[in-house]
Amino acid sequence: MDNAIDTRKVLSTEEFESFERVVKKLENPAKITLLFIAETGCRIGEALLLRPEDVQFLKEGRPFVRIQTLKRDGHPVRSVHLDRQSEFYQELRSWTATQKKGEALFPIPKRTLQSIMKKILKRVKPDREGLVHILRHTRASRLSQFGAKWEYIQQQLGWSSLDMARIYAHTQDEEIEKVFQSMRKG
Repeated sequence: MDNAIDTRKVLSTEEFESFERVVKKLENPAKITLLFIAETGCRIGEALLLRPEDVQFLKEGRPFVRIQTLKRDGHPVRSVHLDRQSEFYQELRSWTATQKKGEALFPIPKRTLQSIMKKILKRVKPDREGLVHILRHTRASRLSQFGAKWEYIQQQLGWSSLDMARIYAHTQDEEIEKVFQSMRKG
């Protein structure tokens, strides 16, 4: 199943780190939106539908974001986990606190975000700069690289079949934490 991820459609570790460095120099809301997409693997359109109340910064249990899946009938909501120990988590928490309930969490036009993303990818991965979905593929690849089961990857990215990742299954918090710890060390 590891062959399911086309390496031409993902950022290598070096490319991902370069992408993050470039994005961190941007102003918000572009910066936080692109970091969110990179960290969660959600689609641009899904990120732009989010409201502050969709992000759950829980004191107990795994923090998560409720993301409406755009590519499936009925637009089901999936919960995407957040790593409480990451630098991004703290940035997202601070950003969310500044946004008004009921309004867009990431107030930036889709075309503007796509344009910024295209310019960044042209610098980071010139042979694939037109592939906006590259962050979804990269998220899946990184989760797999750090030991996540395909069922968990499928659930996090909202894939509907094993042709994309496998049958939906529940993943224990301990397994998720192991993946996040591996990613922080890697």
